[in-house]
This record gives sequence, C-alpha cells and structure tokens, in this order.
Amino acid sequence: MRGYGSMACVSTKSQGRDGGIDIARGLGMILVIYGHILQVLFHKRMDGGFSQIAFAQWQAIYSFHMPLFFMISGMIADQFTGKSWKQVVSRSVYFILLAYIVDVIGTAFVLIQQGASAISMSMAEDYLINHIVLAESFSTITPWFLVAFGIVRLASYAILRYDGMVRWSIVAILMMSFALAYQWPNAFHIRAVVPGVVFFMMGRYLALHPININALMPGILLVISAWLARYNGGCTFSWQPSCENPELPAHFAVLMIFGLYGNLPLFFLTAMIGSLAVIGFARLLDNTRLSPVLGFLGRHSLELLIVNGFYLVFANPFLRNVLDIDDTVVFYVALGSLTILAHIATLLLVKRVLLYIERGAQYLAQFSVDLLWLGSERIFGMTKAGRGGPARF
Repeated sequence: MRGYGSMACVSTKSQGRDGGIDIARGLGMILVIYGHILQVLFHKRMDGGFSQIAFAQWQAIYSFHMPLFFMISGMIADQFTGKSWKQVVSRSVYFILLAYIVDVIGTAFVLIQQGASAISMSMAEDYLINHIVLAESFSTITPWFLVAFGIVRLASYAILRYDGMVRWSIVAILMMSFALAYQWPNAFHIRAVVPGVVFFMMGRYLALHPININALMPGILLVISAWLARYNGGCTFSWQPSCENPELPAHFAVLMIFGLYGNLPLFFLTAMIGSLAVIGFARLLDNTRLSPVLGFLGRHSLELLIVNGFYLVFANPFLRNVLDIDDTVVFYVALGSLTILAHIATLLLVKRVLLYIERGAQYLAQFSVDLLWLGSERIFGMTKAGRGGPARF
C-alpha cells in the first residue's frame, strides 16, 4: 500500500493485508472497547456516582475514535482501483445488511431477557420504524457504524470516480444533506456521512502524499487532541460555551452516532489530530512484541465491533450497578485489560457463528445487488429499445 509506509510504517503483511493498518485498527478497537466500559463509571449509575476522570477519558476518546476508522479506511488507497459500481455497491450493501442481521439477533436476545410480556404494539412499531425503515436505532447500538460506513464508501467512490461538475455536484448534495439532516430523523445515520467522507478523503490523501512523523510526535498529538476535546462546548455550528448531551446533563462529548459534533471546526481539528496520533503510534508499534496482538485485533475489528455491541447493551447495565468507582491508574489499567481480554475470549468462542453471519450477509448482498442490476439493465434496455424502435422502422 503506497503512502501508509511513511505515515504508519507498513513493514509487515499478513495474508495480503497491510500490517500497519491492522495495528492502527487494533488500536482503534481498543479505544472503542475501553471507551464503552468507561461509561459504567459515570452514566446512569443507581448510586448517582459520576467519575470526572472516567468522563474526561471518554470525552477525549470520543472526540476522534470513530473518525479514525474512516481515515484508516481511506488510507487503503487502492481499494477502489478497478472496481465497478456494482462491486462497490455490493460491498456497501453487505455492511448494511450485516447491521440488520446483527440487530435481529440482538433484538431476539432483548426479548429473551425481558420476556414475552414485554412485547407490545408500541415496541413493534418502534422496531419497524426506527430499526427497519430508518436504520436509526439498533438493539446492540454498534452496528450503526456499519450502516454509516457503507454509505460513506458509496459517496466516496462517487466523488473519486467522477470529475468536473459531476464531482462538485455530488459534494454540494452531500453538504446540503448534512445541513438539512438535523431537520429530520437521523435515517441511515445521514448526519455521520459527510464527516465520514471528509476523514475518508483525508486518509486517501495521506496514502498518496506521505507525511513523516518522528517518534515523539504521536504522544504530543494525543495530548493536544485530549486538551482540545475539553473545549468543545457542544453547540453545533457555534462557539457558545456550553451545551449538553441528552443523557449527560451539564456535560458534552462528541457522539457521531447521533451527529453531535459540537463546534464543527474544533471537532474536525481535534479528530484529525487524534487520528494522526493513533496512526503514528501504529508506526512505532509495528514489528514490536505488541504487533501480533494488535494486528489480531485489527484483522478482527469487524467481529469485535459486533461482540462489543452485546457487551455494551447486556453487560454495562449490570456492571454500572456493581462496580465501585476507583479513580486510580491501577484500576483503569485493570478494567481496560480485563475488558479487552473478555472480548477476545468471546470472539474466539463465537468466531464460527460470526463467520456464518458474515457469509449470510455476503450472500444476501450479492443476491440483492444482482437482482437490482438485472432489473436496471432490463428497464434501461427496454427504454433504449423504445426510443430506438421508430428509427429502425
């Protein structure tokens, strides 16, 4: 992979994969898993406890960890090379269908946990509208990223495929959709698409125009990103000093899932700096003793994202009521390490099940896109024949 070598030191490859990118993804998954477990120390605790230290870490992580994944994906500079619209659509539909399949499984677990008596007409309507029609709410939460990522890939491919007025028209439509997205439901996480495309394109630029980063720079960038995150007050398109997340009174942190970015210029700056810090750390950790573990996490980031969603929904509510707050370094290191180990163990236990789920999503995506293309070809073929008919006579 051209470019990523200077940015994140691609020097190891596994089964045709870029080892440096796998390490960066692995670091990103650690941030996702750790960020979610931190929530039990300040969110909806029955004892009313609120750890400011845990929240500060969470706020810093959430300021850049999802943009990081879009940037890393863009750094695979040749992923669209030689691909047709059909191939790109098929892969994007796969991510979206995978999110739906995981949601169905997660909903089944919710119903088992709550019992049949919990089923009601309002619950069915909520599932039909928010889960199926809008893809705005998922039972295990984390699949939202798969939906947004699928759409970001389509939008990015369109921008890269065309040029001139067509390209600028696509960009204009995306910008308009982002501005208007706050007037309607966050269907298919449309509020995350434009920022996702921006960071995807940043990653592509870095892949084609490498930047050299010295050994000290990643740490400095990470400190700057965490410091800047504290000053994002939470008011979209504004410099107002304080706004709130709906479930965190008097507090704000970026939540890409809901399109909560706060001060947009500050968000983009913080997210870019934090993402570059992680990619820089991936360079330093490549070919070290940690690289096999981080590479494993990166290669299985999709499966870990799914597993993490179940932990987030089913384990966090229990842990927030039994885990005491202990704001010490040892506590946070132990909490993060044990949580990551639990995810790895669960992944190994359900790996075959996840493989079947992914294969099912791939089959459905290929089948549905084949039908779509066949129908389109027939419709356009009939239209052309209709237009050309009189001329032949």
